[in-house]
Amino acid sequence: MSPELLRLRHVETPCPKCEGIGGRYYGGGATWRGGMSTCRITWDVCDECWGSGDANRSWTDLRRLEAEESARVTARAATLLADSLGMSMSALKPAGLALAQELDKQSRRRKPPLGDGFWEQQHWVIVCSGLAKLLREMANVDKT
Repeated sequence: MSPELLRLRHVETPCPKCEGIGGRYYGGGATWRGGMSTCRITWDVCDECWGSGDANRSWTDLRRLEAEESARVTARAATLLADSLGMSMSALKPAGLALAQELDKQSRRRKPPLGDGFWEQQHWVIVCSGLAKLLREMANVDKT
């Protein structure tokens, strides 16, 4: 990037990943989020400087922000579940973990109760596994 553009963006030390632009190309559609994505090169905010372009003055870390929001949503879901059952979180945790173990067993059943079709069996596995994972995440919430 030209020195004039860096000056206009107030970049003193250009970010080594995006060279002061604030964004960069990623090898897939998931960009800085990671995980499954499309098979195409995608432009998004730089995950080193988070859009500032300056190596010494990063903007808000979107990865951390998403993780914090996910933790808040999980905590709220756990509180909502405990409240709807009329339980405290300390009472819900052991019951939730025991239920997660039972759901894991259900997900490995040879003949799920939904039907004989392939998709019915897959849906049973997905729901049981997903609920078990969610209950474990809720058990790790630090609210009493």
